[in-house]
Amino acid sequence: MGNVYCLQSLVIPNIFLRTDGKTVNCQYTRSSWERWQFTKCKNETYIIESTQFLGNFIMLTDSEQIQMTSVQASATPFKFVIADIEQPVKIAILTPKGNYLSITDGMSAFSAPGGGKVEVTAFSEKSIFLIMPVE
Repeated sequence: MGNVYCLQSLVIPNIFLRTDGKTVNCQYTRSSWERWQFTKCKNETYIIESTQFLGNFIMLTDSEQIQMTSVQASATPFKFVIADIEQPVKIAILTPKGNYLSITDGMSAFSAPGGGKVEVTAFSEKSIFLIMPVE
């Protein structure tokens, strides 16, 4: 699949960043809605696109609320920061305003779609993702 990845929470076991094409949240386990591709932009930034809902990108509002957009020019360019130099699969996703995408609340069981919470926060261990290639 090439440039297709899942982003798993480091601190909440088996929880993955996901979208239904409109909302960004997180889900217990991974399937097609938890797959993303990254397009390099200027200044070593990347836009994040859903591979299940091609043409839908993560964007942040002026107040850093997380949304999806179908307008590529409105997608937010993020920097990927290596969170552990010895394990470069651990990354943090830095926003243009210096905060981070973070999975702040996960799900304890597969009971409802997208029941976990993703927010923009100051850096913490909840801001660290394992970047996992999809084969």
